[in-house]
Amino acid sequence: MRIELTRDEFLLGAEAGARRHARALALGRVPRYGPPVPLRWAYNVTGAVGELAFAKGANLFWLPDDELDKDRGDVGGYQVRATDMDHGSLVLQERDADEEVFVLMVGQGCHWRIAGWLTGREGKQKRFWREPPEVPYAAWFVPQSELHAWPPDNVATSSQNGQQELDLT
Repeated sequence: MRIELTRDEFLLGAEAGARRHARALALGRVPRYGPPVPLRWAYNVTGAVGELAFAKGANLFWLPDDELDKDRGDVGGYQVRATDMDHGSLVLQERDADEEVFVLMVGQGCHWRIAGWLTGREGKQKRFWREPPEVPYAAWFVPQSELHAWPPDNVATSSQNGQQELDLT
């Protein structure tokens, strides 16, 4: 599914990503994994814009806040991962919950697409594990070809919180 952001939407996402990064620096947070610190600006901006694009494409509400409870998902209960690499992978870390749903957004600027989704459990398979020097850091790198197509057939809206949730039963 392709999503086109307006210029103002893109700028909102980019500003949110820059704020997240600046806040982390101000608080002295040290990256647990990922690229070197100078590249983190780009990763944070790409992540925030990807979240906004997903919210628009999935018709969900998105808050550009860096203080949100990320244990409840980035957008509508979904964990959103984003990459600006056309053939980039959905990256999972050890701390990512097996039962959560992860969505991969691919794009740059105003042009995005939902590459697919899977659960943490589905992605944490030995065949997807990569370590340096093959990749910048150790993690599960799930190729787009292994993701489920979006939208899932079994998305239900929770009456409890108004968020869309994936019924995995």
